[in-house]
Amino acid sequence: MSEITLLDGSIGQELVKRSGEKPTPLWSTTVMLDDSKLLSEVHDEYFSMGATVATRFMHSGKPPLRMAIFAIISPIIIGTLGIIAAHSIGLSIGGSAVFGIMAASASYIAAPSAVRIALPNADSGLSLGLALGVTFPFNLTIGIPLAFMFSRSIG
Repeated sequence: MSEITLLDGSIGQELVKRSGEKPTPLWSTTVMLDDSKLLSEVHDEYFSMGATVATRFMHSGKPPLRMAIFAIISPIIIGTLGIIAAHSIGLSIGGSAVFGIMAASASYIAAPSAVRIALPNADSGLSLGLALGVTFPFNLTIGIPLAFMFSRSIG
């Protein structure tokens, strides 16, 4: 039987419950900065209940620079290839851009699960952390506009 990892843990709601304060838009950030002991207590309880991904990610420390660079470069390359392939089969400029974005997004949609299955001893927290902490924000802020610009330029 394969192992299933559930990525959940309502840290924000737990902090609200324990602090007794009314949350504001930046409340969770303030609590994490000003009351790190409360945050540590919540994390410790999750770890004692069997959390593995956060524990592994925390033990990994800061990812090596080359891995962070790979987390940015790989979606650009894969997305570019996706746009070229989509144009070659006759998709529109917009359709090609969306296809390229979906190809670039595979790193945070499928990669963490694939790493966990294919490399059971690998640090799945690191791949998840890079996918969600580096690649996903990069694609949202820079990758999508790049994909549309590139698609327009070859379309």
